[in-house]
Amino acid sequence: MEKTLLEIAQLVGGEILGADGSLIISGVTNIADAGPEDITFAVAPHLEKAQHCNAAAVLVPAETAEFALPAIRVANPRLAFTALLKAFLPPLQVNRGVHPSAVIDEAAVIGENVAIMANVVIESGVEVGANAIIYPGCYLGRNSSV
Repeated sequence: MEKTLLEIAQLVGGEILGADGSLIISGVTNIADAGPEDITFAVAPHLEKAQHCNAAAVLVPAETAEFALPAIRVANPRLAFTALLKAFLPPLQVNRGVHPSAVIDEAAVIGENVAIMANVVIESGVEVGANAIIYPGCYLGRNSSV
Protein backbone atom coordinates (compact mmCIF):
# COMPACT_ATOMS: atom_id res chain seq x y z
CA MET A 1 0.00 0.00 0.00
CA GLU A 2 1.16 3.51 -0.72
CA LYS A 3 -0.07 6.81 0.67
CA THR A 4 1.16 10.35 0.32
CA LEU A 5 2.31 12.29 3.34
CA LEU A 6 -0.77 14.49 2.91
CA GLU A 7 -3.08 11.47 2.98
CA ILE A 8 -1.36 10.22 6.12
CA ALA A 9 -1.60 13.64 7.78
CA GLN A 10 -5.33 13.70 7.03
CA LEU A 11 -5.75 10.16 8.34
CA VAL A 12 -4.10 10.95 11.69
CA GLY A 13 -5.32 14.53 12.01
CA GLY A 14 -1.82 15.97 11.83
CA GLU A 15 0.11 18.84 10.29
CA ILE A 16 3.00 18.33 7.86
CA LEU A 17 6.32 19.84 8.91
CA GLY A 18 9.29 20.31 6.55
CA ALA A 19 7.90 18.74 3.38
CA ASP A 20 5.14 18.99 0.88
CA GLY A 21 2.39 16.42 0.95
CA SER A 22 3.44 14.53 -2.18
CA LEU A 23 6.08 12.35 -0.49
CA ILE A 24 5.11 8.69 -0.99
CA ILE A 25 5.10 6.39 2.04
CA SER A 26 4.82 2.63 1.55
CA GLY A 27 5.62 1.22 4.99
CA VAL A 28 5.20 1.72 8.72
CA THR A 29 7.88 0.54 11.14
CA ASN A 30 10.07 1.39 14.12
CA ILE A 31 12.94 3.89 14.15
CA ALA A 32 15.70 1.27 13.87
CA ASP A 33 14.18 -0.58 10.93
CA ALA A 34 12.79 2.40 9.01
CA GLY A 35 13.94 2.84 5.43
CA PRO A 36 13.58 5.57 2.80
CA GLU A 37 9.93 4.72 2.04
CA ASP A 38 8.77 4.21 5.64
CA ILE A 39 7.18 6.35 8.30
CA THR A 40 7.91 5.89 11.99
CA PHE A 41 7.11 7.79 15.16
CA ALA A 42 9.14 9.38 17.93
CA VAL A 43 8.49 10.79 21.36
CA ALA A 44 10.93 11.97 24.03
CA PRO A 45 13.59 10.72 24.65
CA HIS A 46 13.80 9.27 21.11
CA LEU A 47 13.29 12.44 19.08
CA GLU A 48 17.01 13.03 18.54
CA LYS A 49 17.59 9.46 17.37
CA ALA A 50 14.63 9.73 14.97
CA GLN A 51 16.09 12.85 13.35
CA HIS A 52 19.03 10.74 12.16
CA CYS A 53 17.16 7.59 11.12
CA ASN A 54 16.58 6.40 7.55
CA ALA A 55 12.80 6.98 7.56
CA ALA A 56 11.11 9.07 4.90
CA ALA A 57 9.02 10.76 7.59
CA VAL A 58 8.34 10.74 11.31
CA LEU A 59 5.23 11.28 13.43
CA VAL A 60 6.24 13.75 16.14
CA PRO A 61 4.53 15.51 19.06
CA ALA A 62 2.43 18.56 18.13
CA GLU A 63 4.73 20.91 20.05
CA THR A 64 7.72 20.03 17.83
CA ALA A 65 8.82 23.25 16.09
CA GLU A 66 11.63 21.89 13.91
CA PHE A 67 12.68 18.46 12.75
CA ALA A 68 15.50 17.28 10.48
CA LEU A 69 13.26 14.94 8.47
CA PRO A 70 9.83 15.43 6.97
CA ALA A 71 7.38 15.04 9.83
CA ILE A 72 3.74 15.08 10.77
CA ARG A 73 2.94 16.83 14.03
CA VAL A 74 0.19 15.08 15.99
CA ALA A 75 -1.25 15.29 19.49
CA ASN A 76 -0.28 11.69 20.28
CA PRO A 77 2.37 10.06 18.03
CA ARG A 78 1.82 6.60 19.53
CA LEU A 79 -1.90 6.69 18.84
CA ALA A 80 -1.34 8.05 15.33
CA PHE A 81 1.20 5.28 14.67
CA THR A 82 -1.37 2.70 15.75
CA ALA A 83 -3.86 4.13 13.26
CA LEU A 84 -1.24 3.84 10.51
CA LEU A 85 -0.50 0.23 11.43
CA LYS A 86 -4.18 -0.55 11.03
CA ALA A 87 -4.31 1.26 7.68
CA PHE A 88 -1.13 -0.24 6.21
CA LEU A 89 -1.31 -3.70 7.78
CA PRO A 90 -4.93 -4.87 7.87
CA PRO A 91 -5.59 -7.89 10.07
CA LEU A 92 -5.02 -11.31 8.59
CA GLN A 93 -8.12 -13.19 7.59
CA VAL A 94 -8.11 -16.48 9.44
CA ASN A 95 -10.25 -19.50 8.62
CA ARG A 96 -12.28 -20.51 11.65
CA GLY A 97 -12.39 -24.12 12.82
CA VAL A 98 -10.09 -26.79 14.20
CA HIS A 99 -7.26 -28.13 12.06
CA PRO A 100 -7.22 -31.95 11.83
CA SER A 101 -3.70 -32.15 13.29
CA ALA A 102 -4.67 -30.30 16.48
CA VAL A 103 -4.77 -32.44 19.64
CA ILE A 104 -7.49 -31.29 22.02
CA ASP A 105 -8.21 -33.04 25.32
CA GLU A 106 -11.87 -33.93 25.75
CA ALA A 107 -11.93 -31.98 29.05
CA ALA A 108 -10.98 -28.73 27.31
CA VAL A 109 -13.66 -26.09 26.77
CA ILE A 110 -13.57 -24.50 23.34
CA GLY A 111 -15.58 -21.33 22.64
CA GLU A 112 -17.46 -20.41 19.48
CA ASN A 113 -15.91 -19.08 16.28
CA VAL A 114 -12.34 -20.10 17.15
CA ALA A 115 -9.42 -20.84 14.86
CA ILE A 116 -7.21 -23.65 16.13
CA MET A 117 -4.44 -24.19 13.63
CA ALA A 118 -2.09 -27.04 12.74
CA ASN A 119 -0.20 -28.97 15.41
CA VAL A 120 -1.79 -27.20 18.38
CA VAL A 121 -1.94 -29.15 21.64
CA ILE A 122 -4.63 -28.24 24.17
CA GLU A 123 -4.49 -30.05 27.53
CA SER A 124 -7.20 -30.97 30.04
CA GLY A 125 -9.02 -28.10 31.76
CA VAL A 126 -8.02 -25.49 29.21
CA GLU A 127 -10.61 -22.85 28.32
CA VAL A 128 -10.37 -21.21 24.90
CA GLY A 129 -12.70 -18.23 24.65
CA ALA A 130 -14.95 -17.27 21.76
CA ASN A 131 -13.23 -15.82 18.69
CA ALA A 132 -9.75 -16.88 19.86
CA ILE A 133 -7.01 -17.66 17.35
CA ILE A 134 -4.45 -20.29 18.36
CA TYR A 135 -1.56 -20.29 15.91
CA PRO A 136 0.34 -23.37 14.62
CA GLY A 137 2.46 -25.27 17.09
CA CYS A 138 1.05 -23.67 20.25
CA TYR A 139 0.82 -25.65 23.47
CA LEU A 140 -1.85 -24.71 26.00
CA GLY A 141 -1.04 -26.41 29.30
CA ARG A 142 -3.43 -27.82 31.87
CA ASN A 143 -6.03 -25.52 33.37
CA SER A 144 -4.91 -22.46 31.45
CA SER A 145 -7.22 -20.09 29.63
CA VAL A 146 -7.05 -17.98 26.52
